Amino acid sequence: MIKINNLSFAYGDKIIFDKFSLEINDRLAFLMGKNGAGKTTLLKLIHGDLKDYSGEIVSDEAYMLSQSFMLFDELSAIENIAIAINVKKKEVESLVKTSPFYIDGLERKVKDMSTIERQIVELIAMSLSDKKLILLDEVSAALDARTTEKLKAYIKGSEKSFLMVSHDEDFIQSFDAKKIFLDKQKAESEQKIEARQNARSSKIIGIYLKDESKLEMLIKGFTRFAYVPKDVRSALLMDEEAYKNIFIYDILKNKKCDYTKEAEDFISKYKLKFKAHDITKTLSGGNLQKLVFFREMGRDEDLYILYNYKKGMDFEAKALAQESILKRRDEGKTIYIVSDDYEDLKEDIVDEIKVI
Repeated sequence: MIKINNLSFAYGDKIIFDKFSLEINDRLAFLMGKNGAGKTTLLKLIHGDLKDYSGEIVSDEAYMLSQSFMLFDELSAIENIAIAINVKKKEVESLVKTSPFYIDGLERKVKDMSTIERQIVELIAMSLSDKKLILLDEVSAALDARTTEKLKAYIKGSEKSFLMVSHDEDFIQSFDAKKIFLDKQKAESEQKIEARQNARSSKIIGIYLKDESKLEMLIKGFTRFAYVPKDVRSALLMDEEAYKNIFIYDILKNKKCDYTKEAEDFISKYKLKFKAHDITKTLSGGNLQKLVFFREMGRDEDLYILYNYKKGMDFEAKALAQESILKRRDEGKTIYIVSDDYEDLKEDIVDEIKVI
């Protein structure tokens, strides 16, 4: 049970909640909403991580997991679990084997573990905790498919209550759970949200790609789109002069123009560091990235797919890149910013994030 009355909270001058009230009696629930709606902040407030608020928050004692691992790197996984559930290390050594998430190697220091292993350590601690309420913030995004299925099974079979935040549609749809939409400090009905989402609007959609094979499914149905691939070299003729790659689409259409002059204008506009007649394979990785990015953003398409588009870009180039993206969005275009780095994606200019 969670009951919130007249909650007000702000980060400095940025108001997140203003006299916000909510009551949750469902065992399984998801907080939904755009980036910045306050989903993670609300979990932290319920957990007690944030104190400087007005209003009332009443809930069962909660255990919280997120992608910002609350682990001590210099301690072993066993020691971390013992601290998390307030049990002596010797007891934990046998107790962990009863967890459905148990893995070998828990005597290793956390600093020597992979991201997935760290998240599994957190899951083991969660499963052994005596807390009745579990708060999960984007936990499935850091897991492999096998562990994600274990987590789903655990949540469904548990007697504990779960309040969750996730952008993984498959994960969300796996549960018969209440969906609570946060928008402008009020819980809206699902019907209103669905009607709003069905209305045509241009967006910058962040795609956290866990399975690269699903990218093809994502763009299925689009016959034409601009594309910055993960490895931009695959979109270039490496043995040709740079200007030919800048204007490859015009050249294929036999468009007549002074390509050298146009290339020099392109190079100057985007502050690139090469010459029109330089052989493409001699360019630096950063220049290759910028060439492909700004070439693709110059195309007039309905969809732009940008995979790790900032790779190799300096601060100035990133600013120019984001300016180009925002301009296309304001023109009514759809932009997919694809990344295999979830934390980087959260800090980008996306309107929402999907996990596939």
